Amino acid sequence: MVGIEEIDRLKVRLTFEVGPEEFKKGLDHSYNKNKSKIKIQGFRPGKAPRNYVEKLYGIEFLIEDAASFLLPEAYSTAIRTTGIKANDSKTQFRILSASKEEGVVFEAICELDSKSDISNYKGLKYTSISAEPSDEQVDLYIESQREKNARIISVDKPIELNDTATIDFKCMLDGELFEGLTQEGAEISVGQDAIAEGFDEQLVGAKPGQSLNVYIPFPDDFRIEELRGKSAAFNVTVKEVQSKELPPADDEFAQDVSEFETFAEYRESVKGNLRDMLKESVNSKILEDINSQLAQLVECELSDELIENAFDSQINSIGLHYKIEDPTLEKISKVFGSPTEQISEMLHNDIIYTLKVDEALNVVAAKENLYPSPEEVKEKLDEYVSSNPVPEELVQSYYKYFAHEIARAKTYDFLIKNGQPVNAQQAQVEA
Repeated sequence: MVGIEEIDRLKVRLTFEVGPEEFKKGLDHSYNKNKSKIKIQGFRPGKAPRNYVEKLYGIEFLIEDAASFLLPEAYSTAIRTTGIKANDSKTQFRILSASKEEGVVFEAICELDSKSDISNYKGLKYTSISAEPSDEQVDLYIESQREKNARIISVDKPIELNDTATIDFKCMLDGELFEGLTQEGAEISVGQDAIAEGFDEQLVGAKPGQSLNVYIPFPDDFRIEELRGKSAAFNVTVKEVQSKELPPADDEFAQDVSEFETFAEYRESVKGNLRDMLKESVNSKILEDINSQLAQLVECELSDELIENAFDSQINSIGLHYKIEDPTLEKISKVFGSPTEQISEMLHNDIIYTLKVDEALNVVAAKENLYPSPEEVKEKLDEYVSSNPVPEELVQSYYKYFAHEIARAKTYDFLIKNGQPVNAQQAQVEA
């Protein structure tokens, strides 16, 4: 049985109960958790008969852990039964009564996010893009891996772009040697113009042992002040040319860069990995399209307190990411090199957008009853706890988190299933 009482426009009191049978399971859980801590003269720790322990201490010492064990599922059921949209992080709980004969009765004071509404959420348009990688994409990835595993070898051939050349060069300015841009044995990647713009392209075609002149007009903002706006001739001697030798795309290459024995298996694996990456990208784009429409459609009231709390949380998150001690808007503005007003406006716009999307998703979930069952949440929680032990006092928080995540996933699935996919070209035209 669930009772609900409105305290004010954005706050309600829920009362809900757990029957004697379920309460007994909670007490059993609590006793098994705490029995090793119970010390009674004449018994080793944890070995005293339970009925004797309860006769001495009653069940009061078991109630807190039993309630923590039972509360998440009971609260989730109460929320789902009433259909309210509570801000779970602000919900306050207490036990009204507890006994073996009657079970346990909880009270929850719930703050509602807002009285929001949304219509026309079916038929939302989203961009439909194939997540199947093309042969060209697969080939490009494999080529990048061949590049990473290439050998650098000396070659007796004319210089080409992307070769590595070892050169001696002298900069002659007005017929005089300019030592600030003169070097012997310089190793350059041809095409990157590390010495000066236009330098490398004049090396293309030169062979090892060959000398040539390179002419460069320097721009007004050249890095060396003495050469700005002037022209110079370079006497260049090519000492060595090195090229990349890519490994052949064969079984041996596949064995070197992967766990596969054949190149065909390796190529299929690359295709599968690219497919997974593309799926993630496509899904992100779909959610982005849906979110932007939800933010426009939802009718909600966002309190100043809610927005400012989210703003403070964002400031702390940015500070943590950039390792800013005691982060403030002013300190963050200095890190980004932007005025505080600009950063503040940007963050507030992002926060309002995010809160609107969250509220829209909450309303859709409530209207379509897309909340998970306690069994679904418990299965997800148990799966997580099996490899990530969670302290008893945090179980309730994790239960809420997984309940929220499952509801969110169900809501997006609903919106996509009831949405309208459009191809990328059509989406560009409509935009």
